[in-house]
This record gives sequence, structure tokens and C-alpha cells, in this order.
Amino acid sequence: MTRLDRRAVGMLAGTVVLVAVMVPLAAGREQAFDTVLYATLPLVLGVVGTLIASRHPGNLIGWMLCGLALWGAVAELGEAYGYVAAERGLPGGVAGEWLISWSWIVDVTAWVVVVLLFPNGRLPGRRWRPVIWTSLAGAVLLFVGQALDASQTVDFSSGRSPLGVDSPLVAAAWPVGAALLVAGLVAAVASSVLRYRRARDVERQ
Repeated sequence: MTRLDRRAVGMLAGTVVLVAVMVPLAAGREQAFDTVLYATLPLVLGVVGTLIASRHPGNLIGWMLCGLALWGAVAELGEAYGYVAAERGLPGGVAGEWLISWSWIVDVTAWVVVVLLFPNGRLPGRRWRPVIWTSLAGAVLLFVGQALDASQTVDFSSGRSPLGVDSPLVAAAWPVGAALLVAGLVAAVASSVLRYRRARDVERQ
């Protein structure tokens, strides 16, 4: 039986605690399906990541899944606290609303990298490195266009982003960043197809 890695278990424990705090805060303040989904997803990712990281500690995919689980739990807790703060007039709620408004960018970028590294935790070759840099550049631009966009209203109880900036540069950052990140995602999927076609035996399974 594989011994579980203490670091991975620690990250999983943190995820469990954050989800346990998030659920009662979010329950009844958003659709029940959303609460169940966003509580279950970090836990599933955390368990799978812990098992991979423990069995194959040199494979980055396991650690990335552990990190995604912990990050997802933090973001969802921020959103849940935002609901409660807006309802009860508590301080700091807008920070949670702001966090969840752009947290998906981290998720998408991380999944691009995971797909690129799948299944052995390494890139198919050096020529795929620009895909990671392109995706990261896209993520940064998307963050600027999303987190600093003054027109963002849906995610905020106040009707406006607290860090919103009226600037054509901020407005232009979003579509450019999205295009770069989508290009990275397409390239990552293409790398998996090529890996499959070239793989043999165990790796193909």
C-alpha cells in the first residue's frame, strides 16, 4: 500500500477545512446545485492529487491538482463570505467578491498546463514551452481585463468592481488575453492527441 505524502495530505486537509467552512456560508445564498458542485470539485481534485503525488511525487500533475483543489476552496470560501458580508453588512465582503470574479482564470491556466504535462508530468518536447508562456501571458492580460474592468457588475453586490479602472488598455486586455489563453488550450489538446498517437502500451491506456 502506498504511503501518503504528508505535504499532499496537508494540502488536502486544508482543502477539506475550507470547504467545511464554505458550505454553511453558501447554503441558501446561492443555488443548491452550485454549492454542492463547488464543494465536491475541490475535494475530488484534492483526493486524486494526493494519490498521484504520493505514488508519483516527481509527477507535477499530482501537485498541480492538489494546488487547484486548495485554490478552488479558497476562492469559493471568498465568494461565500461575500454573500454573508453583503447580507449582514460585514467588512471585507467585497474582497471575496473580487476574488471569485477572476479566480476562474487561474483554473483555466492551470488546466492548460495539466493537459500539456499529461500523463507523465513532462512536456512532450522543448518546442511546447512557448505554449506555457503564451498561456501565462494570456492569463496575465485576462486578469487585468477582468479584475480591473470598471464595467464588471454581476459579481459585486455594490454594482461595481472596487478596483475598476476606466481605461481602453484595460478593456483591450481581456480579448487579447482570452485569445492567447484559448490558443494555449487548443495547443495543449493538440499535444495530447499527438502523445496518444505516438504512445504505446501502458501510456496509451
